[in-house]
Amino acid sequence: MVYIVQTWFVPDEYWQTVEVAHRMVFGYGHLTWEWAQGIRSYIYPAFLATIFIVLKYFHLDTVTAVVYGPRILQASLSAIGDYCFLRWYRSQNSGRGSWASFALITNWFWLYCGSRTASRSVLRIVTVGIVIVNVALLGYFGLVHQRGTLDLMKVLTDKNPRYTNVLLLMPCHSTPLYSHLHMRIQVRFLTCEPDFTGSPNYKDEADIFYADPEKWLLQNYSSNDTVSHIVIYDSLYPKINNFLNQYNYKLETSLFHTFHPDGRVGKYVEVYRRY
Repeated sequence: MVYIVQTWFVPDEYWQTVEVAHRMVFGYGHLTWEWAQGIRSYIYPAFLATIFIVLKYFHLDTVTAVVYGPRILQASLSAIGDYCFLRWYRSQNSGRGSWASFALITNWFWLYCGSRTASRSVLRIVTVGIVIVNVALLGYFGLVHQRGTLDLMKVLTDKNPRYTNVLLLMPCHSTPLYSHLHMRIQVRFLTCEPDFTGSPNYKDEADIFYADPEKWLLQNYSSNDTVSHIVIYDSLYPKINNFLNQYNYKLETSLFHTFHPDGRVGKYVEVYRRY
């Protein structure tokens, strides 16, 4: 599952884990407000950081190794957990554990989340049907649904150094960051920290932006700004197309993201380059 799953699930799988570990070992990256306020534990990021330490020590910290190293480590943990669970189950049921094994193997969501591989001979037609359905679901959610933001990271690393100053105009934490870029390029994204001031009318930066995107851009970015690329969901384009045209940003790359766009999330991730 480590190499099969190529899609985005939730922000915390990056921003509360590998992004923190990357900063701990390599010395650069962004920490979200939870870390600034000291309400998160470093235990799990420190565990993931061990793989980064090894890669850094042996000068093997390529982008591919940095991205997949923590996944392999997590997949190993999941496999050990599955093995221990099955051993415990068999010990409690006189050595019987076929249905427990079946439940693990046919649970597409666990395979999707756990980044682990399992195979089993299936003898009954009904079992085959269940497996096919789960494989189809795993294939869709692991390879298709919400993949654009991860594909974006590959685009930014593959075509560097053209991508020198990137502005992500997307819901906050829509993408990983330096844990997947692993290079010192300037990336600006919309933040969504909670209110620490007690203001009754507080709005986070993302909400302010989406209330009037073009106004926010005009207030924050001028013709002399050095932003080389702007990244958006396609659903945002009608609201900022005047700005993009005015400052000569042209569509360079369009990446499929999901068949089910919703709210601020579009069907495609689009990269606009300034000419």
